[in-house]
Amino acid sequence: MILQGIQIRFTCANGEQFEAIGAFWDAMRALFPDCTLSGVGYGWENDTLCYLIGTEDGLPAGTETIKQRFPDAEYTVLHLPDDGWKRYTATADTLDVLYEEIYKDGPLTYEIERFDADGRAEIRILR
Repeated sequence: MILQGIQIRFTCANGEQFEAIGAFWDAMRALFPDCTLSGVGYGWENDTLCYLIGTEDGLPAGTETIKQRFPDAEYTVLHLPDDGWKRYTATADTLDVLYEEIYKDGPLTYEIERFDADGRAEIRILR
């Protein structure tokens, strides 16, 4: 599987990534309202992680706009394994509980998040 989109490295210190990634999602949804976006967390190191928001087909023109708000953003093509993923579903209200359950088994290699208009989430993880 290949996902193409905008990637930013976020700090995880004191849970800062949650608000920052939420703001990144809001900006990407506003910029690409007609795209079905997926978010991928990966590359955890030194209390940081890479987070890419994109699609399998790539993003339409206009990605330069995101760099105005997020100067460290860069367009990235990410090659992901096709097999071995565990799938979960959740709602916005139950996401915290799901992530607590997922992470109690240790760190991940990749995490893919996809949200629909009703706030339901599909989460795929790979250890």
